[in-house]
Amino acid sequence: MNRNSVALVWGVGALIALVLIFAGPNPVERALQNAADQLQLVVDRLNGPTMEAIRGIAIALYCVFLGLCVVALRRGQSAIGIAIVVSVLFLLLAGHVFAYVFFLRRPHWVLALFVALFAALTMTRRVSVPGPVRRR
Repeated sequence: MNRNSVALVWGVGALIALVLIFAGPNPVERALQNAADQLQLVVDRLNGPTMEAIRGIAIALYCVFLGLCVVALRRGQSAIGIAIVVSVLFLLLAGHVFAYVFFLRRPHWVLALFVALFAALTMTRRVSVPGPVRRR
């Protein structure tokens, strides 16, 4: 990451801080809550076959991610840490037992789908770049 990217990230962070200082957290919090409520309405309208498809795709992407982690480990790259983090996050979002941690009414398969998709794409990129070779 070059210096311009780092400066841009810090600049955006400063801008967010200024907005929160001068506008106050209440309008921003209300806007975020309204956006979350709208997203919840859209997800609530997804029912039956659509939610089953989302659930199936999320689980398949998670399996792809784990397979790519095994490939990365066999190539000598590190993947255990990210596998643990993604697995815990996936279970928290998709698991019925763990949904209360995020104050969710039910498992959020759409969010779990996005987590699995991002993790699988990240591991695909990591595995596609030549890494260290293990000698036997």
